[in-house]
Amino acid sequence: MEIKDLYREVKSLPIANVLSRYVALHKRAGHYEILCPFHNDKKMGSFVIRPGKNRWDCYCCGEGGDGTEFVSLLLKIPRREAAIQIAEEHKLIDIQTAEALRQGDARKIVFRPRTVAKKYSPNRKRDAKHLEKVYTAFVAASGEVSDAHRMYLSTVREIRGWEKDFFEWPSPYQSGFWKRFALELKKEGIMTSVVRAIQYVPGFSFSIESMRPYFLSSKGIGIILRDEDGHISGLQLRPDTDKDGKYKLFSSSWAELNDIEKPSSFDGASAQQVIDILYPPDGGEIRGAAITEGKFKGIQLAKMGYVVLSINGVNCWQMILSQFVSLVKRLQLDAVHIYFDADMEEKLGVAEAATELFKAISANDLDVYFVLWPKVLGKGIDDMLLSGHREKLRMKRGASYIKKLEPFIEEERRKQREYAKQMQQQRVISSKAFAYNTSKPTEDKLN
Repeated sequence: MEIKDLYREVKSLPIANVLSRYVALHKRAGHYEILCPFHNDKKMGSFVIRPGKNRWDCYCCGEGGDGTEFVSLLLKIPRREAAIQIAEEHKLIDIQTAEALRQGDARKIVFRPRTVAKKYSPNRKRDAKHLEKVYTAFVAASGEVSDAHRMYLSTVREIRGWEKDFFEWPSPYQSGFWKRFALELKKEGIMTSVVRAIQYVPGFSFSIESMRPYFLSSKGIGIILRDEDGHISGLQLRPDTDKDGKYKLFSSSWAELNDIEKPSSFDGASAQQVIDILYPPDGGEIRGAAITEGKFKGIQLAKMGYVVLSINGVNCWQMILSQFVSLVKRLQLDAVHIYFDADMEEKLGVAEAATELFKAISANDLDVYFVLWPKVLGKGIDDMLLSGHREKLRMKRGASYIKKLEPFIEEERRKQREYAKQMQQQRVISSKAFAYNTSKPTEDKLN
């Protein structure tokens, strides 16, 4: 099994069981509440834990997620370490397996049998043809990017020639959008209701509380992802308010777990990993193959003559790499160039992802090179190229560069293990103190 299997097993644990090991839960009608540990919360009600959705949310500070994300934020440790810790606490893995995972060896994960049957099962997403029709209708109903976004894309990001891959992100609260969407679905040959059409399509869900369909609500630029044949494989959103410029994959993984006792409660599905392939513009000559993170970076590399695999995150390639490798070999290319951000040697997660990606590509008899540049010239390859510093790029052979990363990775892992031990020792004390403070009765004021 692979590390993604660990995340899946941990995510399927009842969230109340996971969180109750760290904080005292207060039972309410159909959910639990606590004082939010991530901001100066003084009143119950903003932090809600919903067992039916296997999710928690704070409607005050905006944090939310599954059990892994809660432990990661609470203990200030990476999600990987949080997942390992939860799995060990709930006896999904033994101590030896946990230590092997912390050392980076995920090849021999064997999960222990559960004493209680799983309560949740993941929804299966619809087939690729249906997804493409729904996404095509969604884009058409959304419309072209606004003048402000068009100016940003053409002048700041210089993506002229790729306009067809961008659209204005709509709002799920506008009835006009749903009417246009219904018409576009019919043009794609989908004659069912909108609710039926979007059922189990990643990105969409159906709210039982308000009895209406829903998708990610945010202002920003919609991005179309395409497979090697140019078909729509998925969508992304680049929010206007995200200072880091992160891409949000159009997925409803937060609603993918179906309560077996209430099978109609959830209509979401996880997009998992979506492939996005870019080619040189105007049928230009393909001079090499590259992997990078994000559409904007992929476009700039495509301009350089690369066929590019744009991934949604540095760890989001395991399920789609084989498709890209097959394409690279069909194009008779013998190497893949990796363009991760310039701070790769400063972040453990990125360094680990780069190492695993190098191993996976090398195992397919392809040479691997890492392309580097000074961080002062730009964090991402798109920033660096748009600044006019292409001549500053340095190419390193994969094997020699990974050897350079290994001491950094080992030292950072050692620090993580030490920190995790310290936090584990403090956890019981903190949990007891938190339980006492939240359960302490409030004294009545004297008249």
